[in-house]
Amino acid sequence: RLRLGHFDLSFDNKKPRGPLDMIPESVVCSKAHVQTSYEGVAQSATLYKNDGALPLRRVETLLVSGPTANISQVLASYYGPRDVCGGAYPGLVDAVREAGRVDVVYEQDLDRAVAAASTVDAVVLALGTDLNYAREGRDAPSIRLPADQLRLVEEVAAAARKPITVV
Repeated sequence: RLRLGHFDLSFDNKKPRGPLDMIPESVVCSKAHVQTSYEGVAQSATLYKNDGALPLRRVETLLVSGPTANISQVLASYYGPRDVCGGAYPGLVDAVREAGRVDVVYEQDLDRAVAAASTVDAVVLALGTDLNYAREGRDAPSIRLPADQLRLVEEVAAAARKPITVV
């Protein structure tokens, strides 16, 4: 990263800080690069366990919740500008909505997620490390899920009409 100039500092906002800053947004956000980004995620996804829950069948309403359901919005500005590609940061919620086959309820509040779980046909919880748990200068104390995420799983699973899917 040093050779790439990631640590070259310029306090003049009009000057690029390093080689990566000289790549214009029009190139970074081009259809080809967005497609390459999508393919990288799709090819690296791993299904750990599936007891017949996936693919979702006969689902008209779906609850999506959890700290990483829209993580791309948080991470998009982690090492760069806050508003890249016109603010388009597709994540799990967007992917499900774009498929257009189900009505998506996206809820981050625990109580509202639990209430919604009892009204929808299926539930997907997106769990894992987000910037509240681990970030630069603050390592995660464990590889276990944080207590608030475990509570989300337990309470939503208890309220849901069918088994839940965790990603």
